[in-house]
Amino acid sequence: MPYAQCCKVLGVEVDLCRSLSGIMTVKNTESRKTELLAFIAGVLSSRALSRVEGERLRGRLQFASNQLFGRRFRNCMKELNAHVSRGFRKITDEFATALELMSELPESNLPRPVGVNFTDWVHVYVDASFEPGKYSGLRGLVLDSSGQCLGSFSEEVSPELVSKIKREDQQTVIFELEGLAIAVALEVFKEHIKGKR
Repeated sequence: MPYAQCCKVLGVEVDLCRSLSGIMTVKNTESRKTELLAFIAGVLSSRALSRVEGERLRGRLQFASNQLFGRRFRNCMKELNAHVSRGFRKITDEFATALELMSELPESNLPRPVGVNFTDWVHVYVDASFEPGKYSGLRGLVLDSSGQCLGSFSEEVSPELVSKIKREDQQTVIFELEGLAIAVALEVFKEHIKGKR
């Protein structure tokens, strides 16, 4: 019997069709999604969820959520956790809204790509400096796995930008500038870091 390029394990489908390119994808199986959507539809229809059924739903959703990106799902899970921990049976309007969103997310998310190239990596280093009334700047450096420099940047941050970032009650904006250095590095080095560890 030949090996398949896709396999299903515990409600998850692993697709190895692009493994030669160093990528595999993971997603919830259609049967797992169908089961969850049917269960949520039943809860929304009856407007009730017991503690036992809530714990069962929470376990299945937590497993399924491993294949989903973003904070929206996590925020929806807070409503479910509150419902279960308080021992409610009747669902609130807020919880119903969260369930409706949870039922949309598995359908709207693309399969999660997982890189399998563990030998090709880069290091990105960033820094920022802030001196009130003096020089403020951003710097970044990207190195490959052999230590060779692939790119760098070093730019002054204008006093006008500093004044836009800084609130009147702030003494320093170093935290904000360090965040800006990361954002700049992700943009400037995107071709060097794409698909790398």
